[in-house]
Amino acid sequence: MSTPTLTEPPARTRAEQRLGSHLMRMVREADARIPEGRRAPRTAAEMRARINIAANQACSSCSGAGGRVVDTSGDGVTRQHWQSCSSCGGTGVAR
Repeated sequence: MSTPTLTEPPARTRAEQRLGSHLMRMVREADARIPEGRRAPRTAAEMRARINIAANQACSSCSGAGGRVVDTSGDGVTRQHWQSCSSCGGTGVAR
């Protein structure tokens, strides 16, 4: 039995990464089948956006979300981070 090197993750980690990728794909596919108006907000940004839209105060650049998720995934690693909207300063409310 060989010792894993620093450049190669252990088999368990690779299996966990594959499982995580598979589960994320399944969730995205399930979400895509739900009509837009019936999908429940899952994040604080989505909740804020829904409230701002209902109050007719949503920022036109980010649709009231306050920003967007930027996906920089690659090489089997999922990387996502939040980028605040510069038009509304991340509040989601029109100025």
